[in-house]
Amino acid sequence: MTDDGRTGIAGVVAIESDVITNGCVECGFGAATLAIWKADSPVADAQAAKAVVAGSQPTRTVAAGSSYRQQLDPGHYLVRTSSEAVAVEVIDGHLTTLHVLVVFGPPQFILFDPRTKARQAATSFEVGL
Repeated sequence: MTDDGRTGIAGVVAIESDVITNGCVECGFGAATLAIWKADSPVADAQAAKAVVAGSQPTRTVAAGSSYRQQLDPGHYLVRTSSEAVAVEVIDGHLTTLHVLVVFGPPQFILFDPRTKARQAATSFEVGL
């Protein structure tokens, strides 16, 4: 995703295929609904993530069809798809890249630092439906 100076998050949604040939298969593009909550501070654990989700309606809901881009104010956010969520920081003037891999079981989140573009550890939290 190109960081063009607009503040927000963007990424692609891929679906892991259940048909594997020769031990390898490329993930195809997919779709997911992303619910985004603004948090007062970084979300560090499952208890805090559940409190954010239970405490209010999402700030934004994004229908991500293969790719998405959502403009957001700078700050800390919790992004959820299905029953899993991940903490994301949005920095003024930068695009935070968050890819979602939909697999059998909990989704996997692939997060990149908005300044360095280096891959970050993306710890997901089970927050329920």
